[in-house]
Amino acid sequence: EKCTLGGEAFFEQAAELIESLQESEEPWFLTLLTVGTHHPYVVPPPYQSPNARQNVRGAFRYLDRAIGEFMAW
Repeated sequence: EKCTLGGEAFFEQAAELIESLQESEEPWFLTLLTVGTHHPYVVPPPYQSPNARQNVRGAFRYLDRAIGEFMAW
């Protein structure tokens, strides 16, 4: 199965990076760009649909949940 680093895995790695940056005495700036809401809309099974248009919606629902969990971290 084709998989990209998106959603949960992306934000888990971002959290690890932020934690390591916070340990530094140096100032830092970080930009996080997600691509999960772009074609080919690869999402986990609970968000998949046989209908391609529904996969677009599923990608946004999945990203929305992943961002919410990241922001709660």
